[in-house]
Amino acid sequence: SVIGFALTVAFGIVEEKNSRVVEVLLAAVKPRELLAGKVIGLALLGLAQLLVIAIPGVIAARLAGTIGLPDATSPALLLTVVVWFLVGYAVYAGVFAAAGSLVSRQEDLQTTITPILLVMYGAFVGSLTASSDPDSLWAHVLTFVPLTAPMVAPARYARDALPLAEHLAALAVTALGAVALVLLASHIYQRAILRIGQKVR
Repeated sequence: SVIGFALTVAFGIVEEKNSRVVEVLLAAVKPRELLAGKVIGLALLGLAQLLVIAIPGVIAARLAGTIGLPDATSPALLLTVVVWFLVGYAVYAGVFAAAGSLVSRQEDLQTTITPILLVMYGAFVGSLTASSDPDSLWAHVLTFVPLTAPMVAPARYARDALPLAEHLAALAVTALGAVALVLLASHIYQRAILRIGQKVR
């Protein structure tokens, strides 16, 4: 969900630039407001989709009793996943918004988002590693890196290997990282959004 909805931010920005609809929109709202509306709207859509899939899925699996679920599949874990989804989405939406505002065509977007996707896939692999060995040094380190924590922390929490103090500290560090990345993205977006057809350094 984080990957899909954060990517949608970048694709939406490029589509607005390519169709030049952004010029009309910016006559009515400030660039920062336009970006905030896009990011918040997609966050709500992503959260709704996550809840619509996760809650009935867990209930059905528990009622059927055919799928072995860990004891950690509880309301606390679902809440943890939702919180980390929102924080992770904020981190990556900021990064993808900046990447999307640097290009004017969908064909060029791949060059700016590939490094971000590699980091995301690395974070996903890190979460699998953390799930299999949640007390390793590697898992502890990745829990405090804003780009990997949204995937690693829930995996460790599900294995009952994330102490509350470490969990809260990781959440705070990642939230601060998200704020910094969103502010940077906003800065880049404001300066690049109207450079249609031009290369942006």
